[in-house]
Amino acid sequence: MRLTKTAIAEAAAKLAAGHRDRVLLFDSDVGGFGVRLTKKGGAFFLDYRGEGNKQRRMTIGTTTEMGVETARKRAAELKLSVRTGGDPMQDRRRAKKATDKLTVKQISERWLADGASRWTVRTANDYRYTLDRHILPEIGAEAAAEVSKADIAAMVAKVRAKSPAVAGKVLRTVSAMLRWAEDLELLEEAKLPRVKRTAPPVQPRERVLTDDEIRKLWLAADQINPLDAGFVRLVILTALRSMPASKARREWVQGNTLHLPANQMKNG
Repeated sequence: MRLTKTAIAEAAAKLAAGHRDRVLLFDSDVGGFGVRLTKKGGAFFLDYRGEGNKQRRMTIGTTTEMGVETARKRAAELKLSVRTGGDPMQDRRRAKKATDKLTVKQISERWLADGASRWTVRTANDYRYTLDRHILPEIGAEAAAEVSKADIAAMVAKVRAKSPAVAGKVLRTVSAMLRWAEDLELLEEAKLPRVKRTAPPVQPRERVLTDDEIRKLWLAADQINPLDAGFVRLVILTALRSMPASKARREWVQGNTLHLPANQMKNG
């Protein structure tokens, strides 16, 4: 019988209505390819003989994860690998054993290298600083597969006691890194705590500087070198963010007006 979506659905319905615990259906097109159905769900698999002529049953995926045609195509690819001397199930075990030993530091190095071509220099530097300052000293030597939600929550809580805003950055950084590792199958699962509980958003500041405080800042700039003083006073005069202010060029000034290029502004 050729496995189809309809055939699997009919078999699942009969199983749910009967007294059997499970049923196996095999495909007529690809030898060894089949689906295992239980009252809790189903999974596609491939039966084959691997290293040492040992009988293997390798799970390809669940019936909720993929359709029968996708599973059949994957089974055919695995069978081709077997014919050329491969053992897909054993290869998967070896790969998992290798990735289980990867430390957080090793994963961070791969993540930074992968992102170098996609991130801005500032983003890359922010990630590296956050890793070096807050994450790697705490969990860098740990096997990434063994780092738990509680471990990450404790690390973030330690930072949050000093700076809630930085704690949010730490959680975002470690989350982005571990999800990347999960997507590349360097980790089986990224175990991450809830954001709202671990590093809730910081409330916007309501206080603004008084006129007298602004005056003191302006005058204090006389005590530093002229370039830095100019930067401080430009921020005071324009309320620019530090990044576009630091990139200001003389050609931006036309008469008494400062023209800001859209590509230098966060809001475009």
